[in-house]
Order: sequence, then structure tokens, then C-alpha cells
Amino acid sequence: MTEGGEAFSAIEAITEVISQSESLGQILRFSVAKLSQALPVSCCWIQLVDEADGKLTLAVQQGFTPEMTQEMAQLKLGQSLTGLVALHGKAITTADIAADPRYTLKTPSQAGLHSFCAIPICSGKKIVGVLGIASSAKSEFRLQDVSLLNIVGRQLGVALGRAGLYKEARERLALVNKLGRITCSSLDIQEVCEGFAGELRELMDVDWATVAFIEGDKLRVVALSTKIGSAWERGELLSLSGTGIEWVAQHKQALVESDLAQERKFWTGGQHLKQGVRSLVYLPLMTKGEVFAALIIASCRPNAYGQRELSLLEQVSTQISSAVDNARLYQVERKQRLELEEQAEIRSQFITALTHDLQAPLTSMLASAGLLAEQVQKEYPSLVLKLVQNILRGCHSLEAKLDKLFDLAKGEMGTLKLELEPLDPLPLLQNVASRFSPVIQSKGQSFTPDFPSSLPWIKADGERLEQVLTNLLSNATTFTPKGGSIVLRARKRGSDLVIQVQDNGIGIPEEKQKRLFEPYYRAKLGKGERRGLGLGLTLCKRLVELHGGKIWVESEEGKGSTFSFSLPLAREEGASSQ
Repeated sequence: MTEGGEAFSAIEAITEVISQSESLGQILRFSVAKLSQALPVSCCWIQLVDEADGKLTLAVQQGFTPEMTQEMAQLKLGQSLTGLVALHGKAITTADIAADPRYTLKTPSQAGLHSFCAIPICSGKKIVGVLGIASSAKSEFRLQDVSLLNIVGRQLGVALGRAGLYKEARERLALVNKLGRITCSSLDIQEVCEGFAGELRELMDVDWATVAFIEGDKLRVVALSTKIGSAWERGELLSLSGTGIEWVAQHKQALVESDLAQERKFWTGGQHLKQGVRSLVYLPLMTKGEVFAALIIASCRPNAYGQRELSLLEQVSTQISSAVDNARLYQVERKQRLELEEQAEIRSQFITALTHDLQAPLTSMLASAGLLAEQVQKEYPSLVLKLVQNILRGCHSLEAKLDKLFDLAKGEMGTLKLELEPLDPLPLLQNVASRFSPVIQSKGQSFTPDFPSSLPWIKADGERLEQVLTNLLSNATTFTPKGGSIVLRARKRGSDLVIQVQDNGIGIPEEKQKRLFEPYYRAKLGKGERRGLGLGLTLCKRLVELHGGKIWVESEEGKGSTFSFSLPLAREEGASSQ
């Protein structure tokens, strides 16, 4: 609650500024500053009505967080409490916005605000704006505070109604709305810069404009709009030290250089003067309270930017900060994505070439070893035959690994294709189970195929599906000790067929489960060494996803693992397997 002396002093000071100043921006900023001093508030603001668009646009504020500034930059008439004040022309006071269902904004509550009061600013019978205050304390505002707000509101209404000032406000709102549309229409910073420079030229001198990003101790010029040439080029990297942008970043406020021919504050001033620039405005572009870039507006005329122009440019910089930051993040993300795609393509091409170069001699080795095995079986003792068979098995194992590597490369390049057709999964599952049963039992493990008497049809590539099952069963038998058990299970679950390979082996630690399906990742499980190339599960994931399914793992260290994958059922199922 304010004291009477402070209130009278604030009203007197605001009245004096309104009577003497012809700058709307100065009047609004001074009024908000004085009210912030005289009243027990955390923030104070003024929003102006744009009848053409039916919007309430933020003109000036003190005490807002960057997030509040962004959310309250433009509101519809009738939106939240300030929108209701503008729509109906009646003051609203609430003890706690968190408990008021009419208050629909998010960022003020997140900033810890509670008490709220807003009054309409009227010029005659026309509502031209809203004057608002808020406090972090609950039930803060008393009748005296609201009375002071109403007095100031009436004075501001008179000021806005004066010839020229209200027109200026409307022009400003129209410009801000245009700039809003420009900044929302493109993620290209150069297009945004050209667009708002063109609009600003309708209201002030703009011979040169640029946006420069702060990158550590450097500046990068990312956009230029010029009528006089430029000392800088797009993409050029400059030293940040000793520049106006460094000053703006440190002080977080705009800076005007009125006449470079009379005074140059920074080393860049000489370059600007050579290209014909006489006056400049440096404006900070901020996100999350930090300056990440600067907008520079320049004119060939000295003293081109007074209080009126500065006020408008400060509002413009607030309007475009978010859009420029989004464009910046988009460009960074796009560059990183292109670099990753290029690296992936290079890796895939290398793997393809390597696989091809290794497969040619391997094919010859396999053929020769096969013929040799046939001859040895006829003419030589069993020991020699066994050695030849070992060579043959090693070649087959190497061939299988190369096939996986080649399939992975095709998957990364998007050339891995499936031959999908309606498929009865039961015979395929039974065939795989029959083939694996002796392998598993030879290792002293038990194997249980668990299928119902019939399963719904799926649309699948049978050969690739067998490849997934073979890999999962091979892993299960590898990481299950002697005496352990393995189960191959299949069930219909909703609109999917879910197939599981379950074992009671060594299990997988939780922190390693998230990376199991990454290419080339080889988890060290138990006391053993890492095995394989780290490609099998990655390839399984690719193949399952190409079928339109998902694959996942459930595991507990020391108790075993269950690898599951789902496949969509065929839209028109064939007859169930008998």
C-alpha cells in the first residue's frame, strides 16, 4: 500500500511529463517507472488496443521476465484479465491470479506473481489501452493504490487522445503487427532482416541494418539489409572486443551513436563512417535474460534517432528477439543434421566398399574349402578332415558377419528393402524352433517353443523375419549358462503379433539396456569379453521397424532377459494356421 505523499508526488511528476513531452514512448516509460516506485508492485505495464486487429499489444513494461514479455507481447481482446479489461472497459482487481479462473496466462504465475490490478485507459468513451500492476504478495493492493492507478490512467487517456500521439501509437502497433507476421513467416534470418528493415523505412531513416550473433569472443554477421553497401559481409567473423555490441551485451540496453563524424566510441565507427553512416542504434536481442545477438540500425543522416525512434526500435527488438533466436537454433540444428548425414553416408559407403572387397576373396575361399573338404573326406584321415571343416566353419562365420555389415550399411543409406507378403507365422516359427533346438540342447540348455495352435496372419518378409529370430536365439544361447532355459513365445496382443525370446541367463544391467540397439555398441556382460561386431541387435531393430513394428528388452542382471518385438497383423487376415 502506498503512502499519500508518494502518490501525490508520482501524479504530479507524471502530469508534468505528459504536459511537456510529445513522445508517447517517453510518457509511457516514465509513467510505468513512477508507478513502480510509488506502488508496492513487482511489475507494471501498459498495453495498447489495436482496433483493426482486435489485439492488445504490449507497449512498455517494467519488471517482466523475458518469458512474460514474450507471452504478453500480444493478447486478444477478452483474453485473460487484461484482455477482459480492454474488452469491457472495467477495472479488475484480484488477490491471487492463481485462484482466479479468468486468468489464463502461464508465465506470470511461473514468475511468482499473485496480486493483480488492471484499469482501462480511455480517451473519451473509447478504450485505448490497459494499465496494469502485479505483486508477488497476495492481497497487496488497497483502494488507495487502485485510486492512484485510475488517476494516472485518465491522464494517459488524455495524452493518447491528443493529436498525433494516438496516431503514432496506431502506426506503431500496425508496424509491430506487420513485423510479427514477417518474423513468423520465415526461419531465414536474412529474409526477416530485409522484411523488418523495409517496414521501418516507412517511419524512419534506415540506410543500413544488420543482425550479428555473439559467438564467444567473436561476432558473426548473419543478415544485412543495405542501401549504401557495407563494410561487413554476411558470414564475416569479427572481434567482439571494443564494439558497440559488446557494450550492449554487458549493459543489456540500447545504445545510440548520434554522429560518428563528431564522436566515435568504438573501433567499428571508422569503418561505418567510411561507408557513409553517420548515426547508429545498437539494440540487444535477448533470450532467457541473456543477450545472444544485436540488431544495428544506421542512417547516413546525423542525429537520425531521437527518443521517438528509440522507443519504437526497442519495441521492435523485443518483438523480433524470439523469432531470430528460433531461426538461429534452426540453422544450428540444420547444420548439425547435415554434418551427421554426411558422416553417416561416408561411413555407409566405406562399409559397403569394405564388405564388397572382403566378400570377393571370401567367396573363393569358401568354394575352395568346400571342394577340399569333399576330397579330404574321401582320401585323408578324420583329423585332417576336421581341420578343413574348421576352416569352412570360420569362412561361413565371416560370411555371416559381412552379410550383417552389408545389411546395416544398406539400412543407413535407406536401400534395405523388404518383400512383404501375407504370411502365416506359425510354420515359420516352428521351423526356426526345430532348427535351433539341437543347437541349444548341445550346450546343455533347455528349449521350449510356446505357440498357440493357431496365430493370425501378418504381412512380412519371411526371410528377414527368420534373420531376426536367428539373431535373438543366438544371443540367448550365447549368454545363458549350461543348465539354463530358453523360451520362444508368440501371442496375439491387440492389433499386433508379439514374439518373445526369453532366457534365464546373466541378464543386462539397466544402464546398458538403453544402448543395446545402437550400431557398433558391444556391452561387456558378466566376466566375459565383448563379443561380435555390435551389429546384430541394430539390424534386428531396423528390420522390425521396416515391418512397422517395435522391438524392446526387459532384463534384470543375474536373472535373465526377454527380447520382444511386435509386428502388425495383416489387414485382411488369411485363414488362421491349423
